[in-house]
Amino acid sequence: MKQRVYEILYRELVENYANSKGRTNTADFWLTISAISFIYGLITCITGLVSYIPYGYLYAVSFGGGILIVLSILLCLPTIMLMARRLRDSNNDPMLIILL
Repeated sequence: MKQRVYEILYRELVENYANSKGRTNTADFWLTISAISFIYGLITCITGLVSYIPYGYLYAVSFGGGILIVLSILLCLPTIMLMARRLRDSNNDPMLIILL
């Protein structure tokens, strides 16, 4: 019963973005966290490569930083809810998210 990666990411980040009652298994949690980290790293890498273009450094850094800020704002609530569901599923108190 293999699910496609896009289906898991869509379910975790779009459908259950504010659902604290659902369940998140370990594989879905780590797949979602690694996909988010990959996107952040890809944007940072592209911004770093573009910074080698003469006279393009300022635009690349500000554009890449702006994309990272918007992405952080958009993914803040889904990531918090994903971590809270995973903490609850592993029999820990979801209030431990405050430590993060």
